[in-house]
Amino acid sequence: MISFEVLVLCLLTAFEVLLKNLPDLVLDTPDAATVLGNFIARAVADDCLPPKFVQICKDKVTCDHAR
Repeated sequence: MISFEVLVLCLLTAFEVLLKNLPDLVLDTPDAATVLGNFIARAVADDCLPPKFVQICKDKVTCDHAR
C-alpha cells in the first residue's frame, strides 16, 4: 500500500511539472495559466496540497505566466 506521504510527494511533483511546462501549454491553450492557477487553488482548498506549496513554487518558477 502506498503511504500518504508518497501520494503527496507525487502530487507535488505533478504540479511542479505542470508549472515547468506552462510556457508550452500557454502556446496551445492561452488561458492555461488561469486554469492551472484555479486547479492549484482548488487542490489547496481541498487539502490535497499544502498552502506552503504556492509560496515555494512562487520562488522557484521562472515563467512569467506562472507568477
